[in-house]
Amino acid sequence: MIIGYKAFNPDGTTRYGDKLEIGKLYTVSGIIHTRFGDDQNNGYHYCKDIGAVFRFFDFDDGVEPKIARIIASGDTDRVEDITGDYETFASRSIILEKWLTHEEIVDTVLASISSIRLALLCNNFVLYGDEKYRLLDRVKCDNGLTKEVLYYKFGYKNIYYLDYDEKKELIKTEMKRLEENKGKSKTLFNKNN
Repeated sequence: MIIGYKAFNPDGTTRYGDKLEIGKLYTVSGIIHTRFGDDQNNGYHYCKDIGAVFRFFDFDDGVEPKIARIIASGDTDRVEDITGDYETFASRSIILEKWLTHEEIVDTVLASISSIRLALLCNNFVLYGDEKYRLLDRVKCDNGLTKEVLYYKFGYKNIYYLDYDEKKELIKTEMKRLEENKGKSKTLFNKNN
């Protein structure tokens, strides 16, 4: 048995339109393959690392997808990209254990030590008010990731054109804003921020 994560459309359907239910066992027949773009592709696809899910599904279109924690079993195939960062699996059978909340998804990825997973969260997932600041706080020691967060989540479209001192000052300003807002009521940050 393997615990993993599978992304779904906002209505809970798969990329192919299948509707899977929590707690029910689903099984496919045939040879299991994890080869995207291959006619022999077969099985229930998922990732063991929730952050890797962002690589295989488009999340940042303003519509929040569903992600389920799954339990996979049976014949399993695995493929990873050349860097080993985007490992995906296909298994003969899966059970959807539960739908993850937006907060569970963000918390799980923010706990990651992988800068690639954090970059995928930044580039491919909708973040709201305090979540943007939590991500900025999490990556503040990584200049490249900090610039990505400021560009994609805070709207500083000129961040890559600023000189070193200007970037440093902008990061300092946002981190100061983060510190000023820590511990304030959750209503300060809502999904409209």
